[in-house]
Amino acid sequence: MRAIARGYVSFAVDNPDLLRLMFRSEMLDPTRVSLAEARQLSARALMGAFDDPPKPTRGESATFGRLDAAQAIAMTAAWAYVHGLASLLIDGRLKALAASAEGIRDTEELVDAAIEHMQLIHDTGLKLKAGQAARK
Repeated sequence: MRAIARGYVSFAVDNPDLLRLMFRSEMLDPTRVSLAEARQLSARALMGAFDDPPKPTRGESATFGRLDAAQAIAMTAAWAYVHGLASLLIDGRLKALAASAEGIRDTEELVDAAIEHMQLIHDTGLKLKAGQAARK
């Protein structure tokens, strides 16, 4: 998951205009079959970072297929986190924070530490969940 987060942020920082274009929904034709297929492929890759993605159903038009609430929540939190980090880096909003933090050399190091921090929180949650399931 850390590698995916770092990859997302790196891609965004290296391609800020492309990232902005990718999120301009009003410029996309949702009836275009190739776009629907690309969205489904991307969504299933994202879902695979958290769980086994559901198999696509032929003719299915929903980007994410069928998800349970826990999957949707986890994906939303992770996506918002990495997209937010990328946006803050692109917009230069972390420079002052990184400069004021002892032991942080630059914004990239700050973001990397933030990604590591989120991974630790995620791992702790998984351990707690596994412990609760084991007690049942």
